Amino acid sequence: MNVRLSIHPLCLAAVLALALPAAAQAIDGPNGPPSFDPALMQFQAESTNDAATPLATDSYYFIPASAFNRIQSNTETTYVAGGCIRITGGFRFATTDMQIPTGSSIYGLRVYYKDTDASNMVRGWITTYDGNSVYDELVAVESEVSVGHGSKYLGVTPRPIVDNFAHAYSIDIGQTGSSASTAFCGARVFYSTP
Repeated sequence: MNVRLSIHPLCLAAVLALALPAAAQAIDGPNGPPSFDPALMQFQAESTNDAATPLATDSYYFIPASAFNRIQSNTETTYVAGGCIRITGGFRFATTDMQIPTGSSIYGLRVYYKDTDASNMVRGWITTYDGNSVYDELVAVESEVSVGHGSKYLGVTPRPIVDNFAHAYSIDIGQTGSSASTAFCGARVFYSTP
């Protein structure tokens, strides 16, 4: 026995008319629909995003210091403990690539460190490269003299939009001095996906 089901066009129109308002409400947030910023070519939430109150699309990209690579062959690093490294000689810089989705907005960079020596400093920054020897530092943050381990966050304004088709992204770290009182422990990027 073959049963054939057909839907009359008027019935389909009535079902869609009832379903569309419910679907429109589902994409609205508690503050209404997101606003569109043509300058950034992306949707921005109406409330301000910060690390203390992330939205559902906000994410963190954390890299321990032990995953960073030296920039030049004469750079010397020592593994301290807990993922931390100390850059002890040569060209005192280390780097790693940053893999976050195209279209994401970068909100800021946090650098984790141990720095109890006022003469030393750990500095971190996000850099873009275009493949033609042109680079741009998007954000740079420096450690403060603190007791034991600490971290420093710096937000980016305006928020850059990741374009993995046009640029490569890296997180770079520099350390002044080689004191045993200073070590780099990791970096975390705060970003939002589209």
